[in-house]
Amino acid sequence: MSSKIHDSTWSRGFFHRFLSYVMGFLLILSLISGLFYVQKMDGEKERIAIAQKNHLVIHANSISYNLKQLGYALLFLADQVRLHRPFDDPEGRKIFADDMISFLKTTELFDQLRLLDAHGMELERANYNGGHPFLTPENELQNKSDRYYVQRVLKLDANEVYISPLDLNIENGKVELPYKPTIRFGMAIFNARGEKRGILMLNFLAEHMLAQLKRSNDGFPGRIMLLNRAGYWMYGVEPARQWGFMFEDRRNETMAQSSYANWLRIIESDSGDFEDHGKLYAFATIYPFREMAEIPMIQLASSGSSYFWKLVSDVPLSVIANRSQSVRNMIFIWSGSIAFLLIVIAWMLARSDVRRMDSERRLRYIAQHDALTGLASRSLFADRIEQAIAMARRHRSSFAVLYLDLDEFKPVNDSFGHDTGDALLKKVADRLRLCVREVDTVARMGGDEFAIILVETEMDTDAVLVANKIIQTFESPFRVNGNTCHVSVSIGIAMYPTDADQAEDLVLRADKAMYRAKLEGKNNYRLAHAIDKEF
Repeated sequence: MSSKIHDSTWSRGFFHRFLSYVMGFLLILSLISGLFYVQKMDGEKERIAIAQKNHLVIHANSISYNLKQLGYALLFLADQVRLHRPFDDPEGRKIFADDMISFLKTTELFDQLRLLDAHGMELERANYNGGHPFLTPENELQNKSDRYYVQRVLKLDANEVYISPLDLNIENGKVELPYKPTIRFGMAIFNARGEKRGILMLNFLAEHMLAQLKRSNDGFPGRIMLLNRAGYWMYGVEPARQWGFMFEDRRNETMAQSSYANWLRIIESDSGDFEDHGKLYAFATIYPFREMAEIPMIQLASSGSSYFWKLVSDVPLSVIANRSQSVRNMIFIWSGSIAFLLIVIAWMLARSDVRRMDSERRLRYIAQHDALTGLASRSLFADRIEQAIAMARRHRSSFAVLYLDLDEFKPVNDSFGHDTGDALLKKVADRLRLCVREVDTVARMGGDEFAIILVETEMDTDAVLVANKIIQTFESPFRVNGNTCHVSVSIGIAMYPTDADQAEDLVLRADKAMYRAKLEGKNNYRLAHAIDKEF
């Protein structure tokens, strides 16, 4: 059922955006066609100018939208590092290395994913390898401490993200052949004591972005060029003139050197058009990481909001003149062809928008839910308890926090193995969900510990009823992987604001009450304030 709802929502979002793009494009096309028909030569020139700018804006927006997804990908990977602790735990490092391979199998956008220590030495490196990811053998791992992007990331504070400029990948001190246009995303990794343990690097393979420009250039009357803010070409001219900043013998291959006046016009404003030496130019500015900087959980260490590229197109006026001769006879054919092209572009952009939103929703879900049980994660639990406190203060009401720990879970793991233990935890999660309302929150805090927020619970007797319901539910044995497992649960209960009025204190009081229940024989519950009265 949820799959059908998701598909229906996806379709509605797609067609809404598709129709919006189509209506906007067709409106522009109608205006251009009218000018084309009335003004002839001048109208043709005007149409080409508008078409150029729209073409550039479409690509600028598409690039920014796609790059924003990379920020969520990096947040997900950082969460995996925190989860598996590969710097401290050999088993966790192996699991994370496997996760690196799995991650690269899901997309063709990334070339490398690396884990480096605090000295810039690679500990693990996963390579995309044309869709067949593999881990680099240990004897081939490199010391990257001399690379500028590694030095920058090693200086980051917690939660900061460094984004490198777009350049060519370097392996063993040389530009890798064939060229691999790359943007590197880096984040420093700290342990619980605030000590920097290393860094996480993700290489975005920008060749796909440039290939999209190439595909869009097919059939375009001129050419499209992508330049960095120093005026070096990254796409759109002869290969021998591209990436000049990466090679000593190409240092002068810039637009500023070949056409200084035109470069001044382009660099002085974000967008515009002009005519020069028989060509009609249009340009737009891409701020590729501006939208990424708006993600609340990302703090860019580099100037992500001000970093920019220039997207430039030029069309020879001779093309316009030749077209204007047959404009009256070809206007309907031309309009139909452009309309079809714009519909295709609208379909591509609408699909890209919806996929981006779907990807963001999935990444948020992964970040906020336990990977094994699907319950709320510790971080989502922390958000929910703060919301519950805010709501209770506003309405002067109460709520309860239950902290649960499974009794005799370790013998299950020891007797039947971790696979059975994990399967048991999933069944435990299912039973806990059935014991509470939809408005309540059930979270896995780690291992075999769980927590529940019972909102709008005015009396501790209501929380006790839920605790007893959970204990009774666990009286039935679990059938897991062909084995019969008997586990019970010890529960601690803390009430807001009776026992505490701060989130950490509430959880701590419930946790202490749970341990008291364990000490007194397990398979029971204890109230936090009842423990206080005993002393």
